[in-house]
Amino acid sequence: MRKSVNSLQVPKPSGSYSQVLKVGDFVYISGQIGLNKDMLLPQTIDQQVENIFTNITALLGELKMHINQITRVSIYAKNGQDIKEIDALYQGYFKHPFPARTFVFVDSLSHDDALIEIAFDAIDLSAYEAMQGCSGGGCNGCEDDDCEHSGN
Repeated sequence: MRKSVNSLQVPKPSGSYSQVLKVGDFVYISGQIGLNKDMLLPQTIDQQVENIFTNITALLGELKMHINQITRVSIYAKNGQDIKEIDALYQGYFKHPFPARTFVFVDSLSHDDALIEIAFDAIDLSAYEAMQGCSGGGCNGCEDDDCEHSGN
């Protein structure tokens, strides 16, 4: 089953694409630049990254999912000198085990002032967690110490 998901809490798509496409348990989130919901783009890399993760959190929330369900991240950045700052910010959003990641430096992005674009893939394990007895308040039978429900 294919399902397109959009959110009023994030900028509207500027082209013919879905913000999020869910196919079965797999979730594909289109590349996000640092626009806020008012379509304003900050000038600094840290503010753009913060807006991207705010938008991703909102999009995942539409599916009742959490950032810990992200399995792969593709980062496209204009400035190679920003890699340490981007990595430090990235580590503030994810914990071990980190999602798989691709980091590519590019000459331009879809918006002239965008410094970074990030695309995400995730998996919705809610059906699996339900079969394992996860109630959201603690997993019963979950083998992952990093489960967002376990309180670790």
